[in-house]
Amino acid sequence: MKRLLAVFLVACGSTTNEVPDAGQDAGTPAITFFDVSSGTPVATTKMLWANALDIRVTGLPPLTQADVTARFTGWGATATFTSDADGAIDLATSYAASGSYQGIDADGIVWSMTKGASPDDPQNDPFGLRVHVDIAGVTVASAELARLAMTEDVTCSNVSDDGLVGYFCSKTGASPRGAIVVFGGSEGGIGTGQSMARYYASLGYPSLGLAYFGQAGVPATLAHVPLEYFGTAFAWVAKQPSVAPGKLVVMGGSRGGELALILGANFPQQVTAVVAQLPSGLVWPGIDSTFTPVGAWTLSGNELPYVAAWGDGTTVHEPDGINAFSETPAFHASIAASSQSELDAATTHVENTNGPILMIAGAADDLWPACDLSKYAMDRLTSSGHATKYGDALLCYPDAGHNIDAFTVGVPTTTAMHTSTPVNGAFLALGGTPEGIAHATRDADDKVRVFLAKNL
Repeated sequence: MKRLLAVFLVACGSTTNEVPDAGQDAGTPAITFFDVSSGTPVATTKMLWANALDIRVTGLPPLTQADVTARFTGWGATATFTSDADGAIDLATSYAASGSYQGIDADGIVWSMTKGASPDDPQNDPFGLRVHVDIAGVTVASAELARLAMTEDVTCSNVSDDGLVGYFCSKTGASPRGAIVVFGGSEGGIGTGQSMARYYASLGYPSLGLAYFGQAGVPATLAHVPLEYFGTAFAWVAKQPSVAPGKLVVMGGSRGGELALILGANFPQQVTAVVAQLPSGLVWPGIDSTFTPVGAWTLSGNELPYVAAWGDGTTVHEPDGINAFSETPAFHASIAASSQSELDAATTHVENTNGPILMIAGAADDLWPACDLSKYAMDRLTSSGHATKYGDALLCYPDAGHNIDAFTVGVPTTTAMHTSTPVNGAFLALGGTPEGIAHATRDADDKVRVFLAKNL
């Protein structure tokens, strides 16, 4: 899923485009981009990629059918609208009668893009969002929006102190603020941490992206990863001039979501809030270099207990026609084959966390059943009174799968139901529908932003 981001992000830079005058002559068709992430629309020609976007077209003949086309290099979508009595189309409020999507959907023109539907135009900014409007086959307006991987006031650097393999980003000249430690899942490496550190620093939070396996300097595989490594990272973050000590969020997705819950439970003196995306309240095994199941995590040299049984997956037929392998049945079978005492031993004691927990999952997850696995954590939070004290929440989106994170906000989701490239000769099923994934990721990103603002 993380590969989606690399296709659509542009490095932070500037653009020579002028912001259109929203009050120009009504007879001159024009396209204006609005960043609406703050709640107040701001006309712009560049914005952080995941910020909420509204596209408005003005100056059209009243009550006239028009086609709006949006393109990234290699991807495109077109939807048909009818201008209102003032000759305007607002993609956040206007109805798309036909095309790549239908209905009222501010993100529709982006999430519904399909691969190969746009030529690979030579552009200074090949990843910019290019929009044009046609009436009866004639283009009457066009505009381009630069989309940034991080804002221009963010600086980043590699971190190798104290044995860490990380990437730290913060806003230049900003007042100290609570920080985020963010990491990926079973993909390993530093790539997820780097991208997320840029993103959350752009939102104002000093952020350390960590590698914990699959990178030089850390374990080669997801096996026997010492939790003390993260304690070292927490201490390092607290000493940074841009960080206000005493407030620290850990954030991860998938196996990283499992890890985020574990860290909150085991480092209550340092971690003050947890965001766990697509997590598990049960601990699962790691895999060593011989593909033997072993403990993924250790504490004081001891393996954390994990669900040892293993079942079989199945092949599913995805909405875009791809056959992909679903591992979710294997997790259900593993749980069914385990005794209650084994499950209890493998359950993370999330109630020990010294702060609020936000979990995000998709009910149609075909990689692992994140909603069901998250419920093990939510049940403990509820029965212990932790949820009442801290306002813990589990968001379970019905039509979304294993692709609910910031990487999937504001990008096409028509292929987000499975991995974009085969793994060991087969596509891995992620689940969900393109529309369900897009709406879930937008809502989840909004709620994560609210959570961070409240707790940092």
